[in-house]
Amino acid sequence: MKRIQFVMLGGFLGAGKTTTMSKLAAHYKSKGLNVALVTNDQAVNLVDTNSLRSQGLTVEEVAG
Repeated sequence: MKRIQFVMLGGFLGAGKTTTMSKLAAHYKSKGLNVALVTNDQAVNLVDTNSLRSQGLTVEEVAG
């Protein structure tokens, strides 16, 4: 059975969480790994979630 690895990322507003997630995802994808992101986007129009999706990443939203 293959091990599932994950990174949990948290921080203050404007700290660079989305940028870091995007860069880490690109790095892991370049190594041939599967990447999925779970976000808790508080913006009205899910700005960060949609930004990550526009980069071709698999993103799911957790409300709350």
